Amino acid sequence: GYYLLDRHLDRLMDSAAYFSFRVGIDVIKNVLNGAVISFDHRHRRVRLTVDRTGKIDIETSILSDEEISPPGTVELQVAGRPVDSTDCFLFHKTDCRTQYNALRLDFPAGDDLLFWNERGEVTETMIANIVAEIDGTFFTPPVECGLLAGVFRAEQLSEGAIQEKRMTVDDCMNATRLFRINSVRKWQQCALSRGLTTHAG
Repeated sequence: GYYLLDRHLDRLMDSAAYFSFRVGIDVIKNVLNGAVISFDHRHRRVRLTVDRTGKIDIETSILSDEEISPPGTVELQVAGRPVDSTDCFLFHKTDCRTQYNALRLDFPAGDDLLFWNERGEVTETMIANIVAEIDGTFFTPPVECGLLAGVFRAEQLSEGAIQEKRMTVDDCMNATRLFRINSVRKWQQCALSRGLTTHAG
């Protein structure tokens, strides 16, 4: 089966409505059900995309143990410039990642980047939401900061495992622990480095 499928589908349909894409939920479910028949017991990454005409494509790949639970700590670099929190593409999972791809060019090495907005608030990483443990409580930035509402993030919020809080880079630097979270890799502990960056918070 598919992990957190209903949350994934709800998010997809919300984005389809926002961008006026023509797509039916039953058609998407049929495509997913057809693909899962060929799956074995191994973990897979499934990428389903829908274009403006409603055309659906699906790609799958087997996840290695290292991809699911990489050894060691994920190295995060602080992005050198802010993202624009008013950019609608930050809030939807699309193939338009202009802001993030441009910022990634500044730091081609390292595991991942931590992004922040024009107000100095941290947002997310290239592939995951961010969670900081501060005084024994686990916090993640609210969507309004300019980030994708991850389905695993939503699940953790609904279970009370994490809470929303606006945070700066300094908050994350001083956190007891820092994690990136998503539905493929779950919780991954991170080490944060500013490197040669300038930022507002």
